[in-house]
Amino acid sequence: MNPSAQPESAGPDPGSPAAYGNRMQYWLRDMIANPYTFLPDHSEFYKTLLGHAEALTPLQALAMSLLLGGDGTRGYPDMPDTAELEFPGVNAFQATSQYGWYYFAGTLTGANGVDYGVLCMFYNNALLPIGLAHHFGLSDLQNQIVDVQLAISVGGGGKYYQADPVVAVGTSDVIRTSDALCLAVERGSAESLEKGSVFPLRVQARGVDLAGAVPVPIAVDLMFSAGRSYLLQGYDGAEPLVGGIGTRYYSVPGLVLDPKASSITIGGEKIAAAKGTFWMDHQWGTGGSSRHEALRAASLENPSVPGWDFFWMNFDGPYSMTLNSLHTTANLPFINQTGPTPPPKMAAAVVGKYLDPFGTAFNVSGQLTVTDWRKTDHSPNPAKYANPGTWVPHGWSFTLQEKVVPERLRTFTAVPLNDTAQALFFASGHQYVEAPTRLLDAEGHTVGTGFSEAVGYPDNVPNILDLAGVPVTPEILALITKSNLITPEMKIAAYFYLLIKAHADELNRLVACGSFPATARPANCGC
Repeated sequence: MNPSAQPESAGPDPGSPAAYGNRMQYWLRDMIANPYTFLPDHSEFYKTLLGHAEALTPLQALAMSLLLGGDGTRGYPDMPDTAELEFPGVNAFQATSQYGWYYFAGTLTGANGVDYGVLCMFYNNALLPIGLAHHFGLSDLQNQIVDVQLAISVGGGGKYYQADPVVAVGTSDVIRTSDALCLAVERGSAESLEKGSVFPLRVQARGVDLAGAVPVPIAVDLMFSAGRSYLLQGYDGAEPLVGGIGTRYYSVPGLVLDPKASSITIGGEKIAAAKGTFWMDHQWGTGGSSRHEALRAASLENPSVPGWDFFWMNFDGPYSMTLNSLHTTANLPFINQTGPTPPPKMAAAVVGKYLDPFGTAFNVSGQLTVTDWRKTDHSPNPAKYANPGTWVPHGWSFTLQEKVVPERLRTFTAVPLNDTAQALFFASGHQYVEAPTRLLDAEGHTVGTGFSEAVGYPDNVPNILDLAGVPVTPEILALITKSNLITPEMKIAAYFYLLIKAHADELNRLVACGSFPATARPANCGC
């Protein structure tokens, strides 16, 4: 990418459809002219996108950016190989990373005695690579698009709601940040109220669920008075970081809800909170393909399978835990299943972090079994998001190995609070699961609450194409498949490339400098 080259005029209004289209076309032409090596050839597909990018709304531009290949991350700053998280500074919004989020979720008991699962997430994208954004005169904040995700699950067989996702765009000057934990847009905000401290922390969001014939307004106003220790995910907050690609990631478990200053609203009913325990995640980074040829060549041998299963738990005690399982080829038979019968049980290895009552974190590992499935059955706005009716996980059991975890918490199940699939849509069209759960020990006693996340199960491409303003035709879908195809010729070229000592040494250097999370220990290792 050559930001110093003279671009086409961005127009007098950087927020106009013509300006968004002009910037997207400039980006696409640059990738066509300067393709990455050791990646599938996306040029034919990018030329097709060019024909639909003359004028774009911000949402169309966001969706189109998600259709790009691994070369779409070129021009974003490299993430450092070591996390080196410095608090409280890293609580602040990270405007130059490709994407990031503040995530708040938990179980709240209302004054009416009903349990509610609440998810509120502020997901941000830096729409253009930073150098390109500056080339067009955009500040880092003007380059942002923020998607407010808000969902409420009603316990006891009740309903499930998600607010229709509406993005906030930086070119409209509606995004507010500070040097502390603060991200505010028109439809919501997350903000620390005391300088130098996370707490007290206020989270607000509102929106409208348009799933039914009658729109249902929903809102949350949550005040958190305290939380547990910072929990650095992965390797000291790197999850992972290799060759400039990866994320920084930390959590604050056990957020204590202040019931006197917290409520939720469903329809016309405002429900005061009686108690609640939540979780916070802050993660940011850059994805896609590394700018380093050696890493791109090596990745052709073991291409990744999209998606993961992720879990957080606030156990009574207090103990806290996160577990995750990245999808592999073994998960493929369970992905994009839309038939009349659910998939069978699915087993996978999990790794994660356990935080003991003294604030000490330990790596943990074990086995996950998906014991039940539900079909996705909800769209927050059917006019924008077509629900594909995909089977997604809806019941989980875990067995952990490490003896540092109390024995009664080494075998447990996660039971959904609500019997629907609880699958949400991002504004960009991605569908994923965020299900509040009760945690039960081996004897069936409740030992805590948590959330279970499932990503990568539905086929999101048709929704994303439609939102981007690109026709969803068999020809376009075939072109996407062709554009992502790794051919035998590519693998052979990568093999011989890495036989050259200088290239192999560079690969080994990058891997040695990377930060990787711990992997699962062998079964029966005695730990």
